[in-house]
Amino acid sequence: MFERVRKIIVEELGRDESDVKPDADLRNDLGISSLEFLNAVIAFEDEFGISFDENDLDGLVTVGDIVDYVENKAVCKNA
Repeated sequence: MFERVRKIIVEELGRDESDVKPDADLRNDLGISSLEFLNAVIAFEDEFGISFDENDLDGLVTVGDIVDYVENKAVCKNA
């Protein structure tokens, strides 16, 4: 799952693959703006067939947070 999330961040947001690590802070380490973050969320929704809850977005601080969120949503969707 991490590899798929990293691929989206690299391809959609133009970040260097070596910088996209599970503990990388989206804003501070990767410099992702609010608009870029929303574009990434749309790409994640399309890629994984899930919907992000708007109330959960502020809690997504690191790449690992996104991976965990997507994994949890995918499990719930398939349950």
